[in-house]
This record gives sequence, structure tokens and C-alpha cells, in this order.
Amino acid sequence: MGVPESEIVTNPAKMEAQLASLYRRAAGVEGQEALIPVVTTKLLNLIIYASSENEAESASHDAGEIMGRHPSRTIIIDASQHAAGQTQAAISAVCGITERGERMLCGEIIELHTGGVEEDIVGWVMPLLVPDVPVCLWVIGEIPCGMREFEAAMEVSDCIIVDSRRFSDLHRGLELLIGVCTAGAPVRMVQDLSWSAIQPWRELTAQHFDPQAARGCLYNLINVNINYASGERENSPASAALLFASWLMNRLGIEPVAASFDGSSELFIDGKLGANVIRFTLSSENTGSTPGAIKSVVMQCDNDGGTASFVTRSESAGEVAVSEECRGMCYPPRVLEMPSQNEPTLVSRALEIGQRDEVHYESLGVALRILALLGD
Repeated sequence: MGVPESEIVTNPAKMEAQLASLYRRAAGVEGQEALIPVVTTKLLNLIIYASSENEAESASHDAGEIMGRHPSRTIIIDASQHAAGQTQAAISAVCGITERGERMLCGEIIELHTGGVEEDIVGWVMPLLVPDVPVCLWVIGEIPCGMREFEAAMEVSDCIIVDSRRFSDLHRGLELLIGVCTAGAPVRMVQDLSWSAIQPWRELTAQHFDPQAARGCLYNLINVNINYASGERENSPASAALLFASWLMNRLGIEPVAASFDGSSELFIDGKLGANVIRFTLSSENTGSTPGAIKSVVMQCDNDGGTASFVTRSESAGEVAVSEECRGMCYPPRVLEMPSQNEPTLVSRALEIGQRDEVHYESLGVALRILALLGD
């Protein structure tokens, strides 16, 4: 993609005309309208809702990378109070050349600064949505339920992306997330970047039990230890670790019956599977990694009077080691590639999902039952 061209707009009625002019400047064909057509590519509308100045800056940094994978009209709503006064938009057009080198492809990023004026957000955003393509709403931080501009954006969205790793109150945030999942039309999809981040861990864990002989171990679980990097929040466990434990419980039919949290580094969950009680331990350590990122999963099962261990452990940002200790039914140890977990990549993956993830929804319910046990 080329270098973005930017311009300030204070009148929403003039937005499209200024964008057209900006496209031609960015493509380097200004004044050559009759000779070289400029093609704009918009496969979706991406609305990014930021409640703070820092969130808006983060969104602006990530939007260009996301647009390189998903050509779109990206509208960043900066709903913070730092820019109180007249609502204005900073528009940026980014252009590149097609594979055949014949045309210019352009997309745009519109940064809308409202100073927290709700009416201006509604009045600016809705007319800017490109018709006949999906609308996706990405909420950078907390879910601002009850705010008119957020509710309006949610109503027109086909999918909503959140990140429970950013919730200051995990229990409250997940309750709001469940509400978003069940609000409005049933076709609306809700994606949580924390859930997306643990997808490789879920897949690798399931692969431990691909051999038919190993599957019986799943129903003879003794304990599951999930280790994660500290620093996400102090008053509750990391979102990714909790969602992973909830996913495993959901898939195996384990019902959480007791939970305790020491307030800093360890959450203990007891779950029942038939007559068996399985202990889940979620523990944090200061590793210097991304706060809340899972570092290892160790599952121990009863295996004919002995103990079988299934280990998935992060070796580096891009590698994960998988090993098993069991009798006559295990694969040899191996080191595999870990997909990128940066935020633009996770958002791009979320945009590619074409249907609601029912397993995610069910796992959210288990996570809320665990958090409720902590409050009892």
C-alpha cells in the first residue's frame, strides 16, 4: 500500500467529494481523471469504537494493517472528551496498484473526533456507511452498553468484535458480552479476541487425543494446570486462561462446583464429571510476555493405575512444544509454529468468520458460572 494522504473535514456533507479528491492525490493521478480511473475497494464497513484517546491512537495504528487484508471503509469513533468542541473528521486514503499494474485500489480510514457528543456520532457515522456490504463494529476496550451512540452502531452491525482481555471487571464484562450475543437479530456474530487468541491452544490440546487409545484418558482426568503471564488484571484471572478452562469443561461435560481465588496468582476450580472431581489450577507468573497470554497447559489423567501427562508449552512468541508421557499411545515430542497473536491479526481472523460460534457462547456461560462461584 502507498503512503496515506490525509485531510480534515468539518462538514459531513462534503465527505465523499473530499475523499474522491484525496484518492486521486494518494494514487498520484490528480488531474488525470479521463486517463486513469481510480478504483476504491470496500468489502466491508469497519467501525472502531474507542472510549479513550489511547484507544483511538491504537486503533489508528492498527487500522492500516487490517485494511491491507480486508479492504474497507474504516471509521474510528474517538468518543473521549479530550477533543471537546466542534466535531471533525480526519480522513486518510491509502492506495496501491493491482497485481496487473493497471489500476489504483484505494481504501480509506476516517477518524471521527466528537468530544463525546453523542448526537454528532450518530449524525456522522450512519450516512458514511457503504451500502450493500457488511458492517462490523470493533469495540477496543470496555463494552459501553447504555450509551446511545454505541447502541446505534450495534443495531446496524452484522458482527461485533470485543476483547475481554481489556475488561477491568471480567465478571461484569462477560455478562455484558452475553447480553450483546443475545441482543437483536440472531444472525449477528460476536467475536472475542481473547477467544481467538486461544484457538491454537484449543486445537493443539484436542490433537493430543487424536489416537483412539488416548481418548479414554479424557474421561479419567485428574487435574489441569494452566499457566499464564501476569499483568492483565489484579482482581481476577486472565480472560484467556479462564476461557480455555471453560472451553475444556464445556466440551467434556464437566460442571464447575467450587472455585477459589487467592486474589493475585492462583484460581482453583473443582469440576465434576460423573463421580470424578477434577481440579483446574490457573496460575500466573511474571514472564515478561504479553499480559494474560497462556504459557502452558498440562493435563494429567489416570492411565491404568499410572499417570499420563499431556503438555503444551510456549517456547517463544512463534513456537510451541507439544509432548506426552503415556504408555504406548503417544506421539513423539514436537515443536510447532504458533500463529501470530498481535491484535490486527486477531481482528483480521475475526472478520473472516462467517457464522456465530456456538461453542464460544456456551463456554462464556461456563466462565460466568465459575466467576459466580467466586462470589458465593
